[in-house]
Amino acid sequence: MMKGKSIVQIGVLIFIWTILLVGCSKDSEMNVTTITETIFPKDKVIDVSITIDEKDYQDMLDNPLEEEYKAASVRYNNEELTNVGIRTKGNSSLTSVANSESDRYSLKISFDEYISSQNLFGLTTINLNNNFSDPSFMREYLTYELMEEMGLPTPEYSFVNVYINDNLAGLYLAVEQINESFLNRNFETSYGALYKPDGEGSDLLWQGDDINEYTGLNQKSKSSSNDNILEMINELNNGSDYEKYLNVDSVLRYLAVNTATANLDSYQGNFHHNYYLYEEDGVFSMIPWDLNMSFGGFGGSKEDLIAMLIDEPTIGSVSNYPLVKKLLENETYKEKYHDYIKQIVEGYLSPERFESRVDEIAAMIDTSVEQDPTKFYTYEEFKQSLSDDVQRIPGLVSFVRDRVENLQQQLDGTLPSYANGEGVKGSFGGPAGMQNVRKEEQPNLENGEKPDFGDGEQPSFENRERPDFEDGEQSNFENKERPDFGDEEQSNFESKERPNFEDGELPNPGEGGRPDFNGKGPGNRNEMDAQAVENSAKEAVITGIMLTLLIGAIIFVNTYKKRSI
Repeated sequence: MMKGKSIVQIGVLIFIWTILLVGCSKDSEMNVTTITETIFPKDKVIDVSITIDEKDYQDMLDNPLEEEYKAASVRYNNEELTNVGIRTKGNSSLTSVANSESDRYSLKISFDEYISSQNLFGLTTINLNNNFSDPSFMREYLTYELMEEMGLPTPEYSFVNVYINDNLAGLYLAVEQINESFLNRNFETSYGALYKPDGEGSDLLWQGDDINEYTGLNQKSKSSSNDNILEMINELNNGSDYEKYLNVDSVLRYLAVNTATANLDSYQGNFHHNYYLYEEDGVFSMIPWDLNMSFGGFGGSKEDLIAMLIDEPTIGSVSNYPLVKKLLENETYKEKYHDYIKQIVEGYLSPERFESRVDEIAAMIDTSVEQDPTKFYTYEEFKQSLSDDVQRIPGLVSFVRDRVENLQQQLDGTLPSYANGEGVKGSFGGPAGMQNVRKEEQPNLENGEKPDFGDGEQPSFENRERPDFEDGEQSNFENKERPDFGDEEQSNFESKERPNFEDGELPNPGEGGRPDFNGKGPGNRNEMDAQAVENSAKEAVITGIMLTLLIGAIIFVNTYKKRSI
């Protein structure tokens, strides 16, 4: 009799867990749909409104290199969140803007900076990129789209009109942060080790078995050991069983896109950065990042970039880039890499398809670009850049047309794909150019009024000397105590320092007001003491508990669904 009761009890528990798992699975699918359609739509430009205390905002503009979070409220495509962290972000682009007369900084929004559980449909961090050094506004968008088409794990992205205290700040590209939410959607696990080269970057050359020797390779996740990354780098440089530690296929796809688009602000450039390495069961995959200088936008001779050899697609000697040198020395891998380049030039970058896509995106963002009061280039330069060069930055369509023709000749053997292994020569190390615009008066809008995106007047601009980045200097502003990881709090990931609140009090910017961080911190939560059910409990008590759990599970699922909608 007792055995039968136990079977019934187990059956009820299984039923409860099934309801919970199905409910959470449906909610997860709902979040993914919301993320792609509401937060990162690809068919329109959405509004992101930031409300921040004016003194805090001015302090952020006065001290941009500090990258200090300020409390704000955010309305993201009509989704309201308060007590959100906002700060400047970037590396060479940040220093360039700081040294110019522009206040157009890229921004990082951390939804869980002050409230650890707060998120936007599962997202905890979104970057607002300022389209630095790109008169077309779409280099990063196009390259992410190509990376995505080539099967690489790619962050979500979309165009947004950013408003700060009801004043239009301009057209930005919103990009999802590489963190736990991203990993959950793109990998089987989200608790592996995550690394991002910052500052001087990481060429992944073997420096010995001391992780401290790899100063540019920064760990963005919490891990008890760096053994896996050291084993991978050792094998890459000194072994041949690359697939034991590397997702070789993802690396070849990443290299193929960078090579085809002449994106040298990447691993293949002299900064060896703008990529992530994520370890899953000891095997590392590459994740692309920061693509606004693709299509020849990183400087150097346009002619040299158009003719860049596919089997030595690096700035300087290929021997300094083991991911390129070692993998392309393997004939099987090189053939697959060539196949990926062929797939790109016959697909996404084929002249007819690429030009059509450029026209589509240009039509979508045209009015927003025209009305952007802080853009680095004029509206006329934006239109010109789609086909023709703007100052030292190649025109999108013309560059791709010439690059594709050269790539096809290298692939069919008409032109050599390898010379002496010395890579691309010339002056690199920064953007091809940036217009330092005059600080325009922001439109005086009241009550959240948006400017008329019609035939409004375009702000005036001044052409000024551009920062000289050709010496290759770069300051490292990413290596801070607070990592850029910024995702949900999890035991395997680094937790960010948060104000010590008590009594449930949270910062409340209200109408842009700054929270009082001298107050007390998160409230004391009443802990429920679990009471064990005695083995000798009567059948009625056990049945009551089972029914209570079942009802609680149903209520939980329904409540969770409503909260996710």
